[in-house]
Order: sequence, then structure tokens, then C-alpha cells
Amino acid sequence: MHEDSRVGSPPSKWDLVNYIRYVLSSKIDTRFAPSMRHQPPSVTLEEIQSAKDLCPHSMGGCKILEINASTILKVGPMVQMEEAEALCLLRKTTSVPVPEVFNAYTIANIGFIWMSKIPGATLEQCWQDLTPDAKSSMVRQLDVFIQEWRQIEGPLFGSIDGGPCEDILFQHSWDAESRRYGPFLTRREFNNKGVVEALRNSRPNAQLTKRDEPLVNRILVSGAQDERRVFTHGDLHQSNIIVDGNVITGIIDWGAAGYSISAREYFCLRWQALDLEWMDLVSTILEVDEYEFWAEVNQSMMDYTGESSSAQSVPTQQLNRSCESCRSLKVRCLPNPSTPNQCQRCAKGKKACVFVAPQRRRPRKRTDSRVAQLEKEMRMMRSLLKDRIREESEPESPEGSEDSPDESGEMDFHDHLGPLSETSASAAASGRFMDYSPEFVNTAHPGMGGSGPLSAPPSMSGLHMNFSPDANRPPPEDVIDRGIISLEDAEQLVAFFLHELASFFPLVVLPSSTTAAQLRQTKPILFLSVISAAAISIDAGLAGVLNREMVRLYAERFFIEGEKSLELVQALLIMIIFYYPPNSPLKLQFFQYTHIASTMALEIGLATKRRVSKKKSDRKNRHEPYDELLAEQARAVLGCYHLGSTVAMKTRRPNLLQFNDWMNECVQQLERSPHRTDQHLAIWFELQRITDEAMSSFGLDDTSASSPLTESRVQAVLRWFDKRMEAWRKNTPTDMLTVPMILEYRSAVLAMYELGVGEGYRDPDAIKMRYYTLPTLDEDGNRPLGPQMSAIRIDINVKWMNAAHELLDAVLTCSVDTMRRMPNLTYTRFGMAMTSLLKIHFSVRTGALGEVVTPETVNAGYYLDAMANKLGEASGGGKYKIPSRWYHVVAVKGRDWHDRLEKRYTGGGAGEGMVSGGSSTDTKPMTSTGQLPSSQEQPVHLEHPVNPSAVDSFAVPQGLPHMPPGMENMRDGYVAMGGTAMWPMDESHAHGHSHGHGHGQFFQTMPGGYQPTHPPATTVAPQFGYDPQRMPPQGGGQMPGTGMELDGWLPDGSIFGMPPLPEF
Repeated sequence: MHEDSRVGSPPSKWDLVNYIRYVLSSKIDTRFAPSMRHQPPSVTLEEIQSAKDLCPHSMGGCKILEINASTILKVGPMVQMEEAEALCLLRKTTSVPVPEVFNAYTIANIGFIWMSKIPGATLEQCWQDLTPDAKSSMVRQLDVFIQEWRQIEGPLFGSIDGGPCEDILFQHSWDAESRRYGPFLTRREFNNKGVVEALRNSRPNAQLTKRDEPLVNRILVSGAQDERRVFTHGDLHQSNIIVDGNVITGIIDWGAAGYSISAREYFCLRWQALDLEWMDLVSTILEVDEYEFWAEVNQSMMDYTGESSSAQSVPTQQLNRSCESCRSLKVRCLPNPSTPNQCQRCAKGKKACVFVAPQRRRPRKRTDSRVAQLEKEMRMMRSLLKDRIREESEPESPEGSEDSPDESGEMDFHDHLGPLSETSASAAASGRFMDYSPEFVNTAHPGMGGSGPLSAPPSMSGLHMNFSPDANRPPPEDVIDRGIISLEDAEQLVAFFLHELASFFPLVVLPSSTTAAQLRQTKPILFLSVISAAAISIDAGLAGVLNREMVRLYAERFFIEGEKSLELVQALLIMIIFYYPPNSPLKLQFFQYTHIASTMALEIGLATKRRVSKKKSDRKNRHEPYDELLAEQARAVLGCYHLGSTVAMKTRRPNLLQFNDWMNECVQQLERSPHRTDQHLAIWFELQRITDEAMSSFGLDDTSASSPLTESRVQAVLRWFDKRMEAWRKNTPTDMLTVPMILEYRSAVLAMYELGVGEGYRDPDAIKMRYYTLPTLDEDGNRPLGPQMSAIRIDINVKWMNAAHELLDAVLTCSVDTMRRMPNLTYTRFGMAMTSLLKIHFSVRTGALGEVVTPETVNAGYYLDAMANKLGEASGGGKYKIPSRWYHVVAVKGRDWHDRLEKRYTGGGAGEGMVSGGSSTDTKPMTSTGQLPSSQEQPVHLEHPVNPSAVDSFAVPQGLPHMPPGMENMRDGYVAMGGTAMWPMDESHAHGHSHGHGHGQFFQTMPGGYQPTHPPATTVAPQFGYDPQRMPPQGGGQMPGTGMELDGWLPDGSIFGMPPLPEF
């Protein structure tokens, strides 16, 4: 039933009630909306008769009746069940405030929607009373809601139930024949069979003219690459927005909702805007160019609507049949009998009713003509700038005036800015003081000389051997132009990063021949991130300055300019791995940086598969070159996933990047890479996958779940985890087991057993505590022993202790140089091991675990002294920031906590709890004051803040480490894995980490470096096998500070959709 079948004034409430009475008495079946329950109508005829008509002047085919103070009834021939379906969909999938539908049905041709009443008034009623700030706030709130419901996509272009389109472009004026279009499966059908057909039907005799050809061609090609079918309101204006104060409380009237093109919502919103101020504010959230195009299409349809070819002579002063207000709303313009030359709508709204003559729109400039005009203006601007630069340079180089002009019209930065060395020299001559270490003097990196030409990957475009640093200079105002560091020193830092640091976590792979000038020119943000990371392992003063510059540059590019790129993701990943710790732990930004990198990777499409044509994929062959750009993106997205998973595991928060099929393809891409660094990463990420699957088996991937776990369930998961790790160890080539890989393996084992005993969660407020996550020492004497622990729980605790011992032993075998090069991310791994060992020591002293395990077996005092000695040597008297920071954590705070515990439970002095095989004088124990051991290197004094804008040049110290052995044999142009020598696997070790009987069993040999004077702690072999069916769990005995209750029950079966566990 169409609106044009009813003439005259709008139907009154009583006319509608009489018609409803007739319909209800005719015994016609009731048809319910699909989302509603099939139940008798909830609104009776008596309630309709006594209801209040909220819109008595409504000209549509429906009435809004207030049944009571909280519910309303929308009833009438024009009420469709699609509106009820749209409201149900929005309430289910979005947070958009819409009415709640209680029932929806049709009887004959009358639709009934019984729904809740939204408090407030329409935005049209209170618009003039709002302040400018409140009006802007309304538009911003509306934009948020629009963006939210636009995320819903449908299967076709049409109404929500798959019917015809209700777009405003397909709704002809009231005096034209009523037609409906759609639905359409593709955007091409929408343009051709929809918009063009509607344009044809608006012409006399349904024939397009030659004048319509340009517009038709533009319609056919519009949105050819955009197949999105987004959910839209379709009739959004001020009367359909309910507000209460300065808050939008509801969006109503969803009768025209459906799936359409992305421009529909904004076009309808702007087209129906009558208030000029509202129109200007709405324009701030519109896509202006697209709006102008569809406005031209819509206006072109209205210019001829209702005309016929028989109209031979048209009066010169002929006016439109509809006033401007009704034409903009596309509603019937009915004349008012009491007032001539005014329609009923304008008379009731007390608005001026204006009839104008049809006007042709002035043709809009085409895009090609605009581009041509812009290019012309740019050429003129270049010419003016070039002449000015030459005039300024004439006194310095008179002979330069004889040179021929640049035919390309580009600015000659080489002549204007001068050589780079002059810039650095002038900056150094300013004499500003920079508080850096005195050993930091200029020297050449030994790995830079004698290297032959190596081919760069395609992803590093512009990095060729004939690159000139003086040509195409980057804009000034970076750290080199400002004199913070010279280009020569930056070259040494870049080389140090490539040959010494990149091997720890090669997420960003650069050719070994990359220079600072090249990286500075092609990727300036990545350049600053690289030298900032390298400076941390060389000098704390320089690192502080460069990291402040890095944060400032990143904030400007990302937060202020809104840039998003692969380079920004890579720079942020390096910042996270080589994190420069702040002075206060309350200022840590590790979690924030990780989530920023993940969200940016999602927004630029790194986490989704690229679209590749089938023809291209069918022609793949074995001789196809390796896709370096895809590998670069794969490293970035897998790095974001790995760091995000690490954060999620420790904080019990959801990971923004879930592992999917595309990430699996990225891992396979790295496995096929000709570069060993990529193959190394692929093996590394397999460790993270095993850890994440085990967490899912625990149920920890669901952050809202709080169900307890049974001991048998925890034991089964850990048994499955052990077998997966054993398979990974056997399948990993020996030459891939580098120092970073072994540390990652050990930390994965430790983290999983820490979760098994319920100690894996890090309270966000723990950072404010004195000892971070360590248990608080009570002041009321010794605690009584808890109830006895079950055999299963004792076994898990023992394996947790062994994992901590093995990780700390692996760290202690590293040399001092390796410790100084380790990134902060690696330090967090063995910091977790030290904390775990202290927690176990606490449980032995205070809990039931002490009946099975002795303090001598835990040996926490020995490892505290050994780690303190190692970190004290690596800190260099405070010169190296990362070891110095962790020295304070282990040797000061950890030792203080341990001594207080020992004094409380043994009655002795500080350090009496340390038990080992040798004398206490052999390991040079640290004092509780936290003083660093003496070193030949001079400490850096940073009491006075360093001025980052100072222009003193900065020198690189002598004696930087040489390239690792085997670097000269690399043929692929990529850096070999640096660090200490490879650790071969122990073939005689048959049971992996979980059944070891001593230190060093994982390897046949250990790298040189640290030689402990005390014998290592005896690793306790697990005394109980995995047989949960024969070992019923016992209550109690849980370790202090546990964040997970193990004694509980869950139904047997699959574990959260993961692969079934062995023998579970």
C-alpha cells in the first residue's frame, strides 16, 4: 500500500481506530515479525482508544500512540516489520540507543510495533536552545553512533529482510509514478539497474538524453572498488534524534533502514538538513566530494520528474509544483485550503513556503581539470623558490650562476644546504655541553670495512651502492641537523645495531650494507629508533636523549599528524624490545606501546590477507622471486602478536591480535625465506603458539571466566605442554639454538609452570608495592603451616623451581658483553625467574611445601648473589642503563626482601638464609645498600638533565665489538645471528626440561663467560608421575599470593575448543 493512494488531510486517530476495529473483527491471521515470539497481540483495542496521539499532525501512514508512560505503539498501514527487525539487530550488535521492541506483527495491511518510549525531546525542538558547544557535542555523538552501525554489513544492497531498496535516490517525487528498485547483489547492479534506471524513469517517456551521458558514465564507475553493503538509517534528521540535556538518548524511525552504499547515510543526513547551523556542523563529518556527486544525481532526477513529452510550450515563469521544504524532504506538498500559496506542512510548522522556478545546476569542475590547475600552480611555485635560492647562493659561489637551469624544475638541495659534514661541524662549534661518558669517542666500526657489495631486498627501495647522502637530503630538524649526534657517529650506531643487536629479536631485517645516510633518507623514523636502541647498549646519557627524541617524533607523527604506516609499526616494535626504562616504574609504557603497535597493524591491514588475483596465483612457479615486502609485513604482524600475547598472559587481558590463518601463512612465508633470520623467527613464533594453546587449555584466553580448575586438569595441560615442547626441541636444528632462542625456551617453560601453580597473574597495582609481586612480609611473627599439599601440586612446584634454576643458569653463562647487549625485553624474562625463585623460597619457609623441599634445595641466596655479581659487572658502574636498572631490582630490592624473610624465620642476620656449597666469600656477596661494585669504567653522572636541543656533536666510543664469526660467509646480504656461540643440543637428554637431573643437561657445552664459584643448586627430580586418576586431589595447601584456585571441578571434555589433550 503506497502513500499516494490516500488524498486529502492526514488521517486522524479515530479514523485509524475505526479501521483497526474493522480489521480485528474480520478474523484475519496475525503475521509476527521474525524476531518476535508468536503470541497474541499485547495491545488491546481499548488501550488504543485511550492512548495519547503523540504526533497528531503526522502526514505519514502511521500513528505514534502513547500506551502508558513507558511504552508506545507505532501503528498504521505504512508500518513495516523491517523496522522492528532493524531495532532488534541494533540492540543485539551495537550500543546505539534505540527503542526496545516488545512485540511486532501485522494484521491485514496494518502494522503494529509495540516498543519502549525513549525519554527526552527531539533535537529539532530543542536545537535553538542549545549552546554552540552542546551542538558540536551532539554532532560528535551522532558521528560515533553512525560509525558503529556502519560496521554491520549485509549480503546485498536492499532492505534488511532482503526486499527492495529504500534509498532516497530511488524515491521519486510524490507526483511521479511509484516504483521500487532492487535488491542488488553487487555495486555494479546497484549503479546500473538501480541509479541509472531511476534516472531513466525520471525523464520524459523514460528516455535518457544526450545531456545525461556524462552523468550516467560517472554513475556507472562510482564506487567500482567498494563492494561494502553497510547498514544505514536512511532517514536521519533532527526529528528522529531524541536528546535529554546534552546527551543523545535515542535514534528512532528506522523504517527506511537497510544495507546500502557507504555514502547513503551522510548524503541523506546532509540533504535533509534544513537548519543552516545544523547543516554546517553535519558537513564536518561528511565526505564532501561524494556528497556533491550524489546531490547532483538526486537533483538531476528531480529536474524532470512528472514532465511528459507532450508539454510543448512552457511558461517562462513556471514554478515547481512543490515548495523547497517539501522537495528537500521528498514528501507530498499539499496545498493549504485556508491559505493560498502555502502548503499544509509549512503552515503547521509556521515556515515560509517558497516555490521557485526550476534551475539548472552549474556543472562542477572535473577532477582532471582541477589536477591540471594544481600542477600549473606547483610549477610556478617551484620556479619562484628556485630563483630565490639561486639569488641567495650567488655571493658564495659566483661560478654557480653559469650552470644550466634544472629542466625538471626541482629544488637543488645539494647546492642550498651544503655538505653534511659542514652542518655537523658548525653544530659542534657552538660549544654547548652534553653530559656523556668521556670514553664515547669517534671510531670506525670494525665491521664496516672490507665488505663487498651486497644486494638489498626490494622492500628497501632506494638503498643502492651508488647512493649519495648529499643528494635528495631529508628535511632538517632531525637529531643530526640539530647537532645532537653527527652522521659519522650515527653510522657506527646503525652498524652496531645490525651486527650486534638485531640478532636478539630480528623483527626488522635490514641489509648488512645499510648505512645511516640511507636509512635516514628512506625511513627517518626507523632510523631514529635504530640508533636509539643501539645507544642503550653503549651509553646511558646518549640513550636518554635519543629516546626522548624518539618519543617526541613518534607522538608528533602518530598522535598529532595521524600517520599510520609499516615504518611506524617497525619503529615502535624496536622501541618495545629495546625499551628504555623510565626513572619511576609508575611511568612504564610497555603495555601501551604494545597495544598501539597492534592497533596500528590492524588499521593498516597487516593482520589481514592481501587480495591477490586468481590468475596471478595460478601462475606461481618455483622460480618466482621471494616476496620481500610480504616478509617485512609478516615480521611486523607476528612481532605484534608475540608481544601482545606476552602482555595478555601476564595481565589476564585480551590479546588484540588473535592468531589466525593469515598469521599461519606469515609463519610459513618466513619458513620459506632464504634468510636465516626469517627461519629463526618462524621457529621462535612456534614457541609462542605452544604457549598460547596451553593458556587456552587452561581457559585463560577468556578473561571474563573465573571458573576454578581441577588439579587433574592443570596436570593434563602441563603434560600436553611438555610433549609439545619436547617435539619442538627435537625438530629444531642445533644451529638455530642461539642464546636468545634458549632464553625464550626457558622463559616459556617457566611461565607455563608459573601459571600452573596460580602465580602467573600480575596485579596492575603491584607496581606500586615495595617488592612488586613478591608476598608481603607480615609483622606478626611466623605463620603457621598450611594444610598438606597433594602430590600433584608438589610435583608442579618442583618443576616450577627447576625451570627457574635452568633459566638463571642459562643467563649466568652469558658473557658480560652479551649482558650489555641484551634488550630490556630479555631482562624481564630472567627477572621473572628470580621472582619465581623467591616466591618458592617463601612457600618453603611459610607453607606446607617446606615439608618436602628445603631452603638449601631452592638456593635462593646463591642465585641472588650470583645474579648481583653478573649484573654489577654488566652495569659498568651505571654506564649501561638496562643492567643497572635490573641490578637495583635483584641486588637491592630482592636481597632486602630475602634478608628480611630469613631474619624473621631463622632469627639470624641478613644473608643467613643463603645456602650453597662454598663459602660466602667466594661469590662476593652484595650489600643491602645496593652499591654497585667498582669498575674500571668511569660512571656517568646524570644529576643535571640533558638538553635534547643542544647542538654538540656526539662521539662513538672506541672498541665496539667486532662482527660475530661467520659474518663474512653470508651471501644473502643479511646479518648473521650474532651474540655468543651456538649451544648444541644434548642428544642423550631424553626427557626434555621437565625431567632433568642437573644443570646443563639441555646442552652438551655451555658458552664461556660466567664461571660460578659456588656449585649450582641441585635440581630436584619430580618424585611423582602424572597419574591424576590414581591421585585424588586434596584440599588446601595453596601457595600464598596465589591468583588462581586449583581445587574445583569442571565438566570433562574438550578444553575451550583446543585440540584434545593426550590421555585427557
